[in-house]
Amino acid sequence: MPTRQEVARFLADFKAAVSLGHVHWLPRPADRQHLIDLSITQNQALECIQQLTPDHYCKGPEPDDTKPDRSVWMFGHDVGGVEAYIKLAMQPDREHFGFVGGI
Repeated sequence: MPTRQEVARFLADFKAAVSLGHVHWLPRPADRQHLIDLSITQNQALECIQQLTPDHYCKGPEPDDTKPDRSVWMFGHDVGGVEAYIKLAMQPDREHFGFVGGI
């Protein structure tokens, strides 16, 4: 389990990727449906991600099930009274390139 500082560092790196526009949404039907169920857009989801703190951390990092060399971090965030499940990953071979899934 990572320390609070490690979670904070991951979030800082991910948020930097978001601010630079270096975010890729994983094309998973379940993820798109989750956004629809939450009645939010991808831009609103990115706003939620920008609000994440180490207090929102759930688990990880774990190997991504589709790309084992990429680590996935999981967070939870209240979105309109619903707990949103958020999976985030940074591309290991490209600095500041984030991947979003699960929201």
